[in-house]
Amino acid sequence: MNKIIDYTPDIISRNIKKVRNGLIEIKRYSDSGIRYLVWSWFYIVLFYWGWNIFDSTQGLHYILKWSWNSVELEQKWINEFTDYKNPSLTIMGEPIQQYKEQISIYVKENIRDAWLLLSVPLWLFLLAGFPKWRPLRIDTERRLVYFWLWGQFYITRYPKNGCPLNVLHPRMHRPSLRWETHGALVLRIPHESKAGKWT
Repeated sequence: MNKIIDYTPDIISRNIKKVRNGLIEIKRYSDSGIRYLVWSWFYIVLFYWGWNIFDSTQGLHYILKWSWNSVELEQKWINEFTDYKNPSLTIMGEPIQQYKEQISIYVKENIRDAWLLLSVPLWLFLLAGFPKWRPLRIDTERRLVYFWLWGQFYITRYPKNGCPLNVLHPRMHRPSLRWETHGALVLRIPHESKAGKWT
């Protein structure tokens, strides 16, 4: 189960980069995995959103109209329900001012919901375009392995004559939605100062 697969030159070239002599970077699996998921959802939401904007039979189309056409729609509703014989009342007999207040509250709720729905693709796009996580770095001159994660610094030193993999407790992560070659080598590194905290 934890057998490390043979890495092809393609896998190595996509995930490992030489920074300078004695220093290499290994791309973080979780970063690309999250990005892959976010981009997928971005396209799904964008398709659904676009479909509802252009197809007026969809329920979401009506809600989205409030974001760019609220004043006109509010006035249209008031005109439709105003009693033409007595303009101070609605056709149902309630005062027009009370009806206007109810419509105003309803309009504000619809505008808020519409802009929230319109902003979902934007938030997904920003999340997908978020700066990449810092890769794992291995410094062979100083025998250090380190990286940053959410403001936390993780570092370890491997023995001069030892194999770095013995210190890093490697195991293979096999993705469930992609091929085995898109799997990840998981390495565990202790926190800089918090004893017992690993990632």
